[in-house]
Amino acid sequence: IEAYAQLKSRYPFLRLTVAGVGSELPHVMDHVRDHHVRDVEFPGFVQGREKQRLLKTAHLFCFPTRYGEGMPTNVIEAMAFGLPVITTPVGGLKDFFIPGEMGYFTPQNEPTELARLIETLILDHALRTNMGIHNFEYAREHFLASQVVNRLEELYAQLDQTLTTPMVITDN
Repeated sequence: IEAYAQLKSRYPFLRLTVAGVGSELPHVMDHVRDHHVRDVEFPGFVQGREKQRLLKTAHLFCFPTRYGEGMPTNVIEAMAFGLPVITTPVGGLKDFFIPGEMGYFTPQNEPTELARLIETLILDHALRTNMGIHNFEYAREHFLASQVVNRLEELYAQLDQTLTTPMVITDN
């Protein structure tokens, strides 16, 4: 919210959608109201067509989480919709996310740095587009259910082969 507020004065066309629910939501809503931050929407928990609509109309996806996420599904969904992503290096994201190609990692609790990264994407349409295309293709190649099933089957076959290979013990 603070990063968005910093940018809103320079880019009055900006809009922020904060989707989801949780214990912090009332505090965030109070902060937006108390600090007169304009053009912030709180649709709550979204799914199905509403989630699709929000992702289709977005230009980038920010998820500066402070929590130790495993593999944030929302980041994968944003990538599948061709959005550049700004997030923190948590959980499984560190294993595949390539800063500069897919978006950016931002330090936790650094609104000025987050604002700088968002502004980079606001000002560079080609960069934003290229990251979005890359993310769409990456998500299609790595995160479609059929791709995941194929990789799991390969891993199980390798594991099965390893477990059924006889072990030879020598007395050397």
